[in-house]
Amino acid sequence: MQNKMNPVHPGEILKEELQERGLSATALARALEVPPNRITSIVNEQRSVTPETAILLSRFFNSSPEFWLNLQQTWELRQAENRFEQEQRVASR
Repeated sequence: MQNKMNPVHPGEILKEELQERGLSATALARALEVPPNRITSIVNEQRSVTPETAILLSRFFNSSPEFWLNLQQTWELRQAENRFEQEQRVASR
């Protein structure tokens, strides 16, 4: 049985965390010593969380790198499943 819950992009979670703390993506980037576009792109769901970024985020938010990487992997897997299902529907016509 397939789980139809839609996972969220890690950027959505990151955005919520920033809002709760009253931080901007640029302020977080400064704190992490990374280019601002890296954080902004993640928040805008245009970039994946890499292992390196997961480590930095986990240290800042007192979480684990696995938390951020699991969000990313779950998101990517669901996107792949959606593409596969669409291709199967098109092929069966």
